[in-house]
Parts: sequence; structure tokens; C-alpha cells
Amino acid sequence: MNNRPSFPYAVQLAFAQLANNTDATNKIMNASIGGMTQELLALAHSYAPEDLPFVLASMKLLSNAMLPVLDDSGRQLMDLILEHTTCITIKDDAFQKEN
Repeated sequence: MNNRPSFPYAVQLAFAQLANNTDATNKIMNASIGGMTQELLALAHSYAPEDLPFVLASMKLLSNAMLPVLDDSGRQLMDLILEHTTCITIKDDAFQKEN
């Protein structure tokens, strides 16, 4: 579950933007959001399906609680990511009950 890069995504993104490399920027954005989403989905899936409301509420509460930790540039980056992320795909069988 831990597929974290050796260099932080923010550092990779900064280098790609300094190089004016749009393709690399897009790949880094996709890898970061995709990878983190898959890790969070795996965490959510590790609980009973009936507990999904608790998992999602916990994620939302934690997100809100951590916002003050971000500095202005971190908040701007987060807002930019949210503004430019139009969808996230989740397999439709991700939360089906196993037999």
C-alpha cells in the first residue's frame, strides 16, 4: 500500500514546472492524486462496508482539522488541485460484499 516516491510530489512538480514541461507536470499530478486515492480507498475498503459512513466522516473531519497546518502556498496548491481535478474513477466492485 505504500507506493510513495523517493522525492516528494511537490518537489517533482516544482522541477517539472521550472522546466516548463507540461507532460511531466500532468504525469506527476496524475500519479500523486491517483496513488493517494488508491491508498485511501484501500484503507476505506479494509473496514466493513457498513462502516463506510464512519470512514468517510473521519476522512472529512481529518481533512478539515489539517487545513490550518498548510501555509498559504500549500492552500493555494490544494485549491489549484481541487479546481483542476474533474473526476476520480473508482472500480464499481470496490465495495461489493465478498461471498
